[in-house]
Amino acid sequence: MLYLDASNATLTKAAIPEQLRHPVRLEAGRAYYLGDFSGTVTLGAWGWLHEMFQVSPVKNEFSATTQDFRQRFPNLRGLTPMEVIRPTEP
Repeated sequence: MLYLDASNATLTKAAIPEQLRHPVRLEAGRAYYLGDFSGTVTLGAWGWLHEMFQVSPVKNEFSATTQDFRQRFPNLRGLTPMEVIRPTEP
């Protein structure tokens, strides 16, 4: 996973969440669901400018997110949604 600034310059890299680490074949005409997660950047100064990057744990809310996506983006309703997130191991 790459963290980019507004000009698309790479600020740092981090491993993607475990649930997304598996081969996926992407095909045209489909919308791929990678999970619900968010990222934050915290800026601090400890003698120099320091940026900390964090990504929340991945949640699998495929049905609710697909429904929300279809309502927000009606022009994309014809895309076939594909769930590619793996379930967490118990």
